[in-house]
Amino acid sequence: MKNTLIGWTLTEGRAGVAETPNPRVSEVVAALEAIHSEVENPFIVLEAPVSEGENYPNYCQVLADDLGYVCEIRIFNGDDFLHYRAFLPDANGVLGGDDDPQFPSLSQAIQILTPFIADPGTLPTVSPVEWLDVSDRFGEMPV
Repeated sequence: MKNTLIGWTLTEGRAGVAETPNPRVSEVVAALEAIHSEVENPFIVLEAPVSEGENYPNYCQVLADDLGYVCEIRIFNGDDFLHYRAFLPDANGVLGGDDDPQFPSLSQAIQILTPFIADPGTLPTVSPVEWLDVSDRFGEMPV
């Protein structure tokens, strides 16, 4: 993987503010490590370069929450964008339960970003993380 992500954009905090075009992988990891639930706008968005025929890029958004790191990926499927959120199974094996959802840790969030950078059109495989299609509730805050 290249060190500098040509055509990618890293946004920290509020959208349109603190944007870094062509970030280095180390900058992406550092931005992720710097966010935590106590900061004012605890998220990053890593947008891939726009592919031919698309109006908007695929992206990975990570929000620091008291329960972990909420990772959401948007992927264009040829007709529309699908939104997926990463969950860990709870003690009963349930994903994304409303009572106590289990989100990835910081190290798992970093492990999600690395394969996303290599292939932004595929959901990363990181054990025990599983992806749920949340396209129908896109825009809702996770908790």
